Amino acid sequence: MAIDNSHIRKLDMTLLLVFAEVLRHRKTTLAARHLGLSQSAVSHALSRLREIFTDPLFLRRRDGLQPTARALALGPQVARLIELAGETVRAGRDFDPATSTRLFRVAANDLFCTLLAPPLLAELRRTAPSVRLTFHYAVSAHAFEGLKHDDFDLAVGRFYELPGGFESTEVGEEGFVVIARRNHPQIKNRLTLKRWLACEHLLVSFSGGMHGAADATLAAQGLKRDVAASMPLFFAALSSVATSDLIAAVPARLAAAQAKRFKLAVYPPPLAIASFPVSLIRHERSKSDAGLDWLAAKIAACYRALPQLPVP
Repeated sequence: MAIDNSHIRKLDMTLLLVFAEVLRHRKTTLAARHLGLSQSAVSHALSRLREIFTDPLFLRRRDGLQPTARALALGPQVARLIELAGETVRAGRDFDPATSTRLFRVAANDLFCTLLAPPLLAELRRTAPSVRLTFHYAVSAHAFEGLKHDDFDLAVGRFYELPGGFESTEVGEEGFVVIARRNHPQIKNRLTLKRWLACEHLLVSFSGGMHGAADATLAAQGLKRDVAASMPLFFAALSSVATSDLIAAVPARLAAAQAKRFKLAVYPPPLAIASFPVSLIRHERSKSDAGLDWLAAKIAACYRALPQLPVP
């Protein structure tokens, strides 16, 4: 017999739980005890169930309640509904990296992709072999928009302001060093402020600007450097510095990871360049997402374990 919508509206999860427990124990007293309900509440629920299904469902016998044929037929279906409800409630809360096939989407610039991808992928292959990971190039407003519209799961990088509706976790601090090709004719073995100012500079700017953090410090001292070019990618900057007389200030962990590969010399800055915090950003709707909690912890651990090159 089909159940129309009016009957479905009367059917709530408590009724299904009562049905399942009575079917299991065949006694209202035991069902009430397991559900934390009074016996009268269980009896009232059974009355509602009989009305909805237009069947007695359980017949009283001397040794307890005997389920009708209809109740026995309903048993597996009710059990499945309860299981589905549990899966729905647990969705996002339970996460098993060993068996998960989830795709995670991380927004970052090429700096953090370069730094984090190798150790993070190695860790995922070890602890979550079927998890997949994709990096998307996104910074500042683009990253926030992507998180807002569910294009990304997490964003990692430097963020100056945190809009409403997002959560931020600081995972570390990034300082700067100066890189130049080995045997640079103007630097020789020691980078002084005078030699630094005599060089042409390459600036990494996501917006294509020609002024960076060091320029304000210089201006306050009545000084100015020669910024010959800017580009939005750190990896391109490493390659450009390695094949020219340009010099650049880059994050210290990037120099630690790539200086040897590009045959670069690394120097401490001859003037103070402010470090910046590295943050993980997520949308507030992901608060109870155990999978993202796990990934965020892995990213933070990978970042903090990155080596820093001893600066001469």
